[in-house]
Amino acid sequence: MKWFKHDSDASNDSRIRKLKSKFGMEGYGIYFNTLELIARKMEDDIDHFGFLPDEWDDEALELEFGKTSDSVRTMFDYMCQIGLFEKKEGKLYNSKIQRRCDDYTARLLRSGTKYEDSTDSVRTKSDKV
Repeated sequence: MKWFKHDSDASNDSRIRKLKSKFGMEGYGIYFNTLELIARKMEDDIDHFGFLPDEWDDEALELEFGKTSDSVRTMFDYMCQIGLFEKKEGKLYNSKIQRRCDDYTARLLRSGTKYEDSTDSVRTKSDKV
């Protein structure tokens, strides 16, 4: 997935407000960075779309976020508690990202196929699959 839709008023969502109240802008940043990590994996593994990829283990998350794995897991647990993420098959999962994916990725999800290529070009509604 090259990009996903981000509501311009996301910060007004009650769950986001709770997250920012508890963890500040750091929690907000980690939430959206985690969505990016999930979306980035789309190119390689359409069958596991929506899951935090396995390569993002505790050590990798510590490096990515500059936080201890315990503090990252505490944030993730809270995000699950308030409904921003969920645990599925023992992994962090976001089902809503499918509704927010770019048009090209949405077509791939409907067809169950993989990306034709992994160039950095941005596809638009007029692009053909």
